[in-house]
Amino acid sequence: MRIDPPPSVPSATGTSPAATAAPAAVAASSPRLADEKERRIEVLSPAVSAAFTNRGARLVSWQLARFKDKRGHPEEMVQAAVGGPRPLDIETGEPELDARLREALFKASAETLAVPPHGPAALSCEYSDGEIEAEKGLGFEAGRPMVEVRARVRRNGRELP
Repeated sequence: MRIDPPPSVPSATGTSPAATAAPAAVAASSPRLADEKERRIEVLSPAVSAAFTNRGARLVSWQLARFKDKRGHPEEMVQAAVGGPRPLDIETGEPELDARLREALFKASAETLAVPPHGPAALSCEYSDGEIEAEKGLGFEAGRPMVEVRARVRRNGRELP
């Protein structure tokens, strides 16, 4: 039978395991960053009208100006199933974490973004609860109906896939 020493017993380095673990946990935590309420974020360009919610930094609408539906309105590209995934959701492969990120109130860099006629524009959304840090960046160009997306998630300072 093996008996481990209690955590207060110094190790060979002269410090207890508990003493060395605590500073690392404190250093890894990040400042909290979240919005206080859910908001709709509009992106307007000659080619696209898009809308996001800051809840999960999720896409809720993507309309193409050049393509019209039967009523003559811009074609809506987002077909949302209630409670289901949305285009551009952050997915880490960890269902519980993914659900947390979908409900998180991200802080957006703007509530309305007008893409200039001859140039790019960017929207960034950030969230941190002290343990999880998430960022989503969206880049738009005036004449293109596409978006450049980059996302990053960290847990306790460590990058997640």
